[in-house]
Amino acid sequence: MKILFISYDFPFPPTGGSISRDYNLIKQMSKENELHWINRTVRGKISQDRIDEMGKYFSGMEIIEWDYDHSITGLIKSLFTDVPYIIRRFASDKMKETVSKSIRENNYDLILCDHIYLAQYLPDDIAGKIPVIPNNEDCGYTFYKRMSEQSGFIRRSYAKSQWKKLLKYEIDILKKYKVYITTSEKEKELLSAYYDKAEIKVIENGGYGLFL
Repeated sequence: MKILFISYDFPFPPTGGSISRDYNLIKQMSKENELHWINRTVRGKISQDRIDEMGKYFSGMEIIEWDYDHSITGLIKSLFTDVPYIIRRFASDKMKETVSKSIRENNYDLILCDHIYLAQYLPDDIAGKIPVIPNNEDCGYTFYKRMSEQSGFIRRSYAKSQWKKLLKYEIDILKKYKVYITTSEKEKELLSAYYDKAEIKVIENGGYGLFL
């Protein structure tokens, strides 16, 4: 298959957690597939030797530097819109342009978004035309839900508004692309309780049989 892999952070060297998961996933997929990669790294300037190492696995790759912007303005705006703050933080016109260009120029069989928040970079018109699989280590809304139950008044009030918006966002993604990957049965059950019509796959760290 010809696969577009969209991710954030740079997976080499694989130092544990989601970075090691990404690195091993890429290695396994590259054995049987033609991979193209668009990566929005949070590590700043990436050295050429690290880029060369990752280049072994891809037929084409774009690396876009990005620093998180903790904006109080963005926090306040998120209280008065339907878009959760975490989604606003991931917003990027550059990523949207790069992803759209890559899709126009390649006949992809599959698009894999390494995090559900990255699905916002995809053009709306590919839904139903190219299979898309969003991947998520955990349900993002559960973090804010716990905060809404355990924090002080201000954080609790803010988190209460965010977890509901983020849950809606995640469910909308499920409805749009129909398939979803998470890393545990618990996360699958949490999402299925709100929307059970999507095909939710559980692939634990180290389990990459779906792509072999």
